[in-house]
Amino acid sequence: MSFAEVAQLLLNEGYKGPSTKKAPNFLFKFLSLFDREAKGMLALLGIKITADNSSTIKTFKWRPMPFEKTVVETANAIKLIQTK
Repeated sequence: MSFAEVAQLLLNEGYKGPSTKKAPNFLFKFLSLFDREAKGMLALLGIKITADNSSTIKTFKWRPMPFEKTVVETANAIKLIQTK
């Protein structure tokens, strides 16, 4: 899932704040002239990272929790920590 898809999932679950907007590459390039963190992100522009856990599933006969459920439960846990 992309960051925008995760943000949309959280918005659908009632969380306020995550943005589904994507900053244009030229903006990151411009900001990188002034901001170290933006400069560090330049190498990641245009890269799509994928992962395959099929070997782990097969080896351990493991059934992972759906990613969407993982994201929502993590957000709920963070919200609990922040309210303490």
